[in-house]
Amino acid sequence: MDRTTRIEVDFVRRVLLVLFEGTVQKFHQDGDLLKDDGMRHVYEFLRPFTHSGQLEAALPSEGRLQGKLRDFGLLFLAFVEKGRALPVLDMSWNFSTQAERPEIRFRFFLLQSEVGASHPHAIGFRFEPPEGSATSDKSGSHDYWHAQMIAGFEKDDELLKKIVGRPDVWVPTKQPAFPLPAKSWGDLLAVLLLSIYGTKQLAKLLDDAVIRAELAKRLEGAGVRISSTSGQRSA
Repeated sequence: MDRTTRIEVDFVRRVLLVLFEGTVQKFHQDGDLLKDDGMRHVYEFLRPFTHSGQLEAALPSEGRLQGKLRDFGLLFLAFVEKGRALPVLDMSWNFSTQAERPEIRFRFFLLQSEVGASHPHAIGFRFEPPEGSATSDKSGSHDYWHAQMIAGFEKDDELLKKIVGRPDVWVPTKQPAFPLPAKSWGDLLAVLLLSIYGTKQLAKLLDDAVIRAELAKRLEGAGVRISSTSGQRSA
């Protein structure tokens, strides 16, 4: 990895580990998820990380230049306060010498349980870097930082249909492709988390002053201001 890549990867690692250690681990220990039939159904086949050591070993690093988080597990993030929706995060990356363009891509599903239902509601998105060619002038139709809807973590895995228990779900996975105010992989993660939690809850979840300040600086470029103080929103 070059210096810029190491900075971005380090930021991504630290943010995800802080989120896990501060909120997700307690969430699993409390067993709150398993009290709901629909969420228990999801928990059983999505294989979430349950210990920070598992997650740390699975994240990108100098020793893991290419991979997918889901090869080891999925990251169940903290519930969204309004509506009690559950984000389930996956990511893939490639920094190997064979990669045409080094990259990190994020995918997540937002799950919403319903009392008495055997399956939750779900919607999924991918947050991705530009998709043009790094070795030619050829550009793709999504050659910009963008977000799109997904039907699964893999192209043909039909995960959404399995989560909601319906074979007739249709998702527009090509368009729309929403442009994002990001310039790097760390920015991409910051925008993703902001889109899920908003400013107030995101500030509370990042219980680390240094990381919170770094994330706030990255979001300034998007015209968004979050407080560097946990749980408070700046004026």
